[in-house]
Amino acid sequence: MKKSILLLLFILGALITVKSQEVQKEPTITVYCQVECFEYRPFYNAINARVDFGVTDSIGYAYGLIRNPDNNKAISFESRMGVFTYMTKRGWKYIETTLIYDKDRSTPGMYLLFSKEMPADCTPEDIVRGIDFRKK
Repeated sequence: MKKSILLLLFILGALITVKSQEVQKEPTITVYCQVECFEYRPFYNAINARVDFGVTDSIGYAYGLIRNPDNNKAISFESRMGVFTYMTKRGWKYIETTLIYDKDRSTPGMYLLFSKEMPADCTPEDIVRGIDFRKK
């Protein structure tokens, strides 16, 4: 009888210890980004992408063409799938696509919506990190 009580106390002690050692997850928020894909050279499969992070703060209005930081030129993607790859490599998850038909354009505009989990105390700089963009 004493052995079974001692075993039960040991098991309870182990469970309490394991429970107290669980790592508390940091609170997160979901942030969103809209990417507009548009052809800037029809018939050449040249796609530019304009991102809108929807944040205004010390970084200014976060909206502009995705650029190559090495040469400061807008990145020309071969297709819209190149834009998907670019964003997902930087931790963004695809949500949905919206097509916009404009009478002034020969092809419809495409808006891609992405999301990303960020720490609750993230800054606008943290949200846009890894993507070079600027107004042109």
